[in-house]
Amino acid sequence: LFDLALPPGWTYLTSPGPTYTYSPLPQPSAGINSSGAETPTAILPAGFPVNSATSANSATAVSLLNAGLAPGVVPSAGNGTLSFGSFYLPQNGVITVSFVVSIPDSATVGIYHNAAGAVFLDPTRLTTAARMVAPATNVSANRNATAISSNTTYASGATSGVTGTHYSGRQADSNSEDVRLLADLSITKTGPATASAGGTGTYSLIGRNQGRAIASQSFSSSQATDVTTSNVPATLGANPIQITDTLPAGVLLAATPTGANWTCTGGAGSTTFTCSYFQATPTNAYPLASNTALPTITASVSFGTSSCATATNTASISLTPLESVTSNNTSNAVVTAVSCSASLSITKDNGTTTLVAGATTNYTITFANAGPAAADGAVARDVSSPGLSGCSVSTCNQSGAGVCPLAGQWANLLNGTGLTLSSFASGATLTFVVACNVTATGQ
Repeated sequence: LFDLALPPGWTYLTSPGPTYTYSPLPQPSAGINSSGAETPTAILPAGFPVNSATSANSATAVSLLNAGLAPGVVPSAGNGTLSFGSFYLPQNGVITVSFVVSIPDSATVGIYHNAAGAVFLDPTRLTTAARMVAPATNVSANRNATAISSNTTYASGATSGVTGTHYSGRQADSNSEDVRLLADLSITKTGPATASAGGTGTYSLIGRNQGRAIASQSFSSSQATDVTTSNVPATLGANPIQITDTLPAGVLLAATPTGANWTCTGGAGSTTFTCSYFQATPTNAYPLASNTALPTITASVSFGTSSCATATNTASISLTPLESVTSNNTSNAVVTAVSCSASLSITKDNGTTTLVAGATTNYTITFANAGPAAADGAVARDVSSPGLSGCSVSTCNQSGAGVCPLAGQWANLLNGTGLTLSSFASGATLTFVVACNVTATGQ
């Protein structure tokens, strides 16, 4: 039995070594019609009855089935053709050989193939004691079209050839031995640890080929399914590679994200964005070297009042089919502590610089919240000073997001209790008019 050549760089391991499974099982001692390891002490002459351990037709006894013995031919470590033997295989018998290979980290993502074949003693040989034959079907069906054996007909002269088939291992044929080496994309996202509502910050997103190289393949050289630069995406993953991000509530893009070879959607004010990777040379998302980071994407954002407390953000990178690890296709959540405070101000004016005793004056008092946070529950006070009496609130006007208190509460503005502004959002303005009698005299 032959493995005609592992893919380049793959190596057969002598430890733990091959294992052999026989059906029907070998007899405890030399027996008949059992599959197993063959250790002949003499070449079987023509006409030797193959259903007997010894024969009177031969002067030499032959041991066919020594239980517990491994085949006489076992390959050493390496990458070339692997040969396993010798076996005795009766009609309807089955021999299974299992062995371990080492796959190099340098092997590119792809679907790899491997051919196998078999040769056996020609039962019709007359003059050549050890003439071997092989089935004609797929005898050269491998990467290098190397013939397993040049003898595909029996020595008896049969023209139909040796029946049976080898295992092709070609990319367009059987696939039960295929080995798919998978891609592994990952993403990491970082951002500010703290921010202020109404302020700005920057998120950085880094996509990475965390695993094997992703590139074109050629069966004639790598034993993997042909993959051209142009169809790498169709075979192995999305083209271009995409990173998507949905921003937390209250966080908006301040501008379209940027990054070398990245084309991003989503402008100022957007809550989501998508960036597609597409190199200028070659004009493709691939190749990607192994364990290589893609250019950084930078996204500037603004924090609104609805992001107060914390803003938790997660980004993701597009999956490739049957990716080896999917847990790293989503970044760890970026948690930004957003501090929120209001900026309150007050102005007061009665529109004059002189008054006479006994006159009445109207004060216009404006309370404003410049944000960015709401100041619901703020308390406004305007206790009259000496020289004024009989003050009363005549009107309240609201603008922005301001909401005037009920008229029955306005009088609280003028005493120590104060007037509670139950709804005083960012951008709110409340203007009160207070009329007072002037009692003071002098300059």
